[in-house]
Amino acid sequence: TFALALVFSAGMAFGQSNDTNVNQSGDDNNATVEQVGSSNDAALTQSNYGGSGHEADLYQEGTDNVANVLSQGGTGTNMVDMDQVGDNNDATIAQLWGQNEAVVSQTGTENTVNVQHRGSYQSSAEVTQDGTGNFAKILDIGQTRSNPNTGNEAAITQEGDNNEGVVDQAGDDHSATITQGNTAYESDGNYGKIRQDGSGNTASFSLKRGDENDVTITQTGDQNYSEYSVESGEGNDLEITVDGTANRTRFSID
Repeated sequence: TFALALVFSAGMAFGQSNDTNVNQSGDDNNATVEQVGSSNDAALTQSNYGGSGHEADLYQEGTDNVANVLSQGGTGTNMVDMDQVGDNNDATIAQLWGQNEAVVSQTGTENTVNVQHRGSYQSSAEVTQDGTGNFAKILDIGQTRSNPNTGNEAAITQEGDNNEGVVDQAGDDHSATITQGNTAYESDGNYGKIRQDGSGNTASFSLKRGDENDVTITQTGDQNYSEYSVESGEGNDLEITVDGTANRTRFSID
């Protein structure tokens, strides 16, 4: 049995235009990257085809930073934890195969997050953004529908104005949640979209306070459940399309 344990730690990098490239192959890899400044670039690739997984921790503070993570493994658990503080930052996480988990937190304006799960099972993605004009997308494509161990989850939480959250899932037993705004401040002009294809899916959208928000929920398959909750606001637009059997839709507008 081939097993390679490699631990890489890149210390705090200060300044502008710092580039970090990490490539790891084998089992039980751990990578930590920290960058402070502007226009920094971090690229991390972790791969193995055995039963163990990887762990990656990335922290960037500044503006115009870019982080790209490719994590692919066999049956093990791959974990990515990414934090970006500043404006115009870009985070991309692609996790292939295995049991994956991605957690991304961004604070600032005009930030972008893209999380992709392909061919994975029992995976989860969680994105939290605090600011204005942010974009978050989670693409979750599990294994074949004959696999009973799919069960992927996606969650996007956004606070601020003019943010966009998109969840796109295909497969079985998915759960998707988009939450925009909070009870203390209004959150206006946001866009939320959830699209699911499969059976046993659950979709939930929650808007705390805000005006002129646009929400689209589309479900295709069996035993789907969608919930739309708005505590207060005006001029919000909702569109829900359900195609399947034993679906249930619930509205809550205070």
